[in-house]
Amino acid sequence: ENAIPSPRSGDCAYGTTGEDRILLPAGDFVLREPLVVRGGSLIIEGKGAREDEDAEEDSESTLTTIRRDVSDDVGHRLFQVFGTSSNAYPTVEFKYLTLEDGYAEGEGVQGSGGVILTGGSVIFDRVILRNNHADTHGGVAYIDSNSGEEKVLTFNRAWVTGNSAGAAGGVLAV
Repeated sequence: ENAIPSPRSGDCAYGTTGEDRILLPAGDFVLREPLVVRGGSLIIEGKGAREDEDAEEDSESTLTTIRRDVSDDVGHRLFQVFGTSSNAYPTVEFKYLTLEDGYAEGEGVQGSGGVILTGGSVIFDRVILRNNHADTHGGVAYIDSNSGEEKVLTFNRAWVTGNSAGAAGGVLAV
């Protein structure tokens, strides 16, 4: 079982300048709690099937999957983004990944955004979004429209399937 590297490692201070990048090898990464993003922009990049003619699109050796630990019956989203002290929210970009089994459990905002809860922009680039759920809004993403800045949600060659929300927005809620 793999663990996602902590953005608070001794390598660098996260979010201080520019963007941070987490490169993940092929394999399954199981989250026991949401991965929290603070500070500057973040790119999380896996070893998904790229535009290589020799790559098998669904080969387990070429895919990186991030999922919620479903064995403990505790619902939680995969990622939660917090703004800086100036209330600016970073952009989060997901590349070449499968994001699945996120579950935002609860009422209101707590139960929104099965994959990600943020006030900033989100980019899904060649990502599979599968079987995520929110009890209230945004089975995949909930973007807080009160954060006071322009937001962009981008799906670039993403595959979205089996996502749902109890009230509204199986994919997105704002």
